[in-house]
Amino acid sequence: MWAEVAGCEGSTASTRGPVTTTEWDGCVEGTAVRLVRVEGGGHVWFAPGLGEANGAVDATSAVTSFFFGPTGRSQ
Repeated sequence: MWAEVAGCEGSTASTRGPVTTTEWDGCVEGTAVRLVRVEGGGHVWFAPGLGEANGAVDATSAVTSFFFGPTGRSQ
Protein backbone atom coordinates (compact mmCIF):
# COMPACT_ATOMS: atom_id res chain seq x y z
CA MET A 1 0.00 0.00 0.00
CA TRP A 2 2.78 2.49 0.91
CA ALA A 3 4.54 1.87 -2.41
CA GLU A 4 1.35 2.76 -4.24
CA VAL A 5 0.83 5.90 -2.13
CA ALA A 6 4.44 6.98 -2.82
CA GLY A 7 4.04 6.38 -6.56
CA CYS A 8 6.87 3.85 -6.70
CA GLU A 9 7.66 2.11 -9.98
CA GLY A 10 9.47 -1.20 -9.62
CA SER A 11 10.35 -3.57 -6.83
CA THR A 12 13.01 -6.16 -6.03
CA ALA A 13 12.83 -8.91 -3.44
CA SER A 14 15.45 -11.02 -1.70
CA THR A 15 15.07 -13.87 0.77
CA ARG A 16 17.45 -14.97 3.50
CA GLY A 17 16.13 -17.81 5.63
CA PRO A 18 12.64 -16.91 6.84
CA VAL A 19 13.13 -13.20 6.00
CA THR A 20 11.96 -11.67 2.71
CA THR A 21 12.83 -8.04 2.01
CA THR A 22 11.02 -6.22 -0.79
CA GLU A 23 12.21 -2.76 -1.84
CA TRP A 24 10.54 -0.28 -4.17
CA ASP A 25 12.33 2.64 -5.81
CA GLY A 26 11.50 5.31 -8.33
CA CYS A 27 9.10 6.85 -5.83
CA VAL A 28 8.04 10.49 -5.78
CA GLU A 29 10.35 13.06 -4.22
CA GLY A 30 13.20 10.55 -3.84
CA THR A 31 11.43 8.40 -1.27
CA ALA A 32 11.79 4.62 -1.05
CA VAL A 33 9.68 1.87 0.50
CA ARG A 34 10.93 -1.33 2.16
CA LEU A 35 8.88 -4.25 3.49
CA VAL A 36 10.60 -6.81 5.72
CA ARG A 37 8.53 -9.94 6.25
CA VAL A 38 9.53 -12.73 8.65
CA GLU A 39 7.70 -15.96 7.83
CA GLY A 40 6.21 -17.33 11.05
CA GLY A 41 7.83 -14.49 13.01
CA GLY A 42 5.04 -13.69 15.41
CA HIS A 43 5.46 -10.80 17.82
CA VAL A 44 9.10 -11.00 18.86
CA TRP A 45 11.98 -8.54 18.65
CA PHE A 46 14.51 -9.69 16.05
CA ALA A 47 18.19 -9.15 16.74
CA PRO A 48 21.44 -10.95 15.88
CA GLY A 49 21.78 -14.13 17.93
CA LEU A 50 18.06 -14.43 18.65
CA GLY A 51 15.83 -17.07 17.16
CA GLU A 52 15.18 -18.43 13.72
CA ALA A 53 15.89 -15.16 11.86
CA ASN A 54 19.39 -14.90 13.43
CA GLY A 55 21.37 -12.34 11.44
CA ALA A 56 18.75 -11.98 8.70
CA VAL A 57 17.13 -8.92 10.26
CA ASP A 58 18.06 -6.59 13.12
CA ALA A 59 14.95 -4.78 14.37
CA THR A 60 16.93 -2.26 16.44
CA SER A 61 18.99 -1.11 13.43
CA ALA A 62 15.92 -0.97 11.19
CA VAL A 63 13.96 1.21 13.61
CA THR A 64 16.95 3.48 14.31
CA SER A 65 17.56 3.98 10.57
CA PHE A 66 13.89 4.72 9.98
CA PHE A 67 13.77 7.52 12.55
CA PHE A 68 17.34 8.85 12.42
CA GLY A 69 18.68 7.85 8.99
CA PRO A 70 21.55 5.51 8.24
CA THR A 71 23.99 7.52 10.39
CA GLY A 72 21.88 7.07 13.52
CA ARG A 73 21.68 10.83 14.11
CA SER A 74 18.55 12.96 14.01
CA GLN A 75 17.98 14.50 10.56
